[in-house]
Amino acid sequence: MIWARRGVGATLCPKSQITGDSAAWLELYHVWKRLGFPETRTLSAREAHAMLILEQESEADRERN
Repeated sequence: MIWARRGVGATLCPKSQITGDSAAWLELYHVWKRLGFPETRTLSAREAHAMLILEQESEADRERN
């Protein structure tokens, strides 16, 4: 077993699907969580959608724990 979490596991290393954009969104989200969320009007639609998805996943993860 290479990776396991909440009853799901992998025996092979999966190919990374993280792109330059997704890495940047993860970094931006982390900064926002540490410093507070800025005006969303300054974001592009893609950035706003990425932040929404990351916040929803973060909330779902907190609820599971």
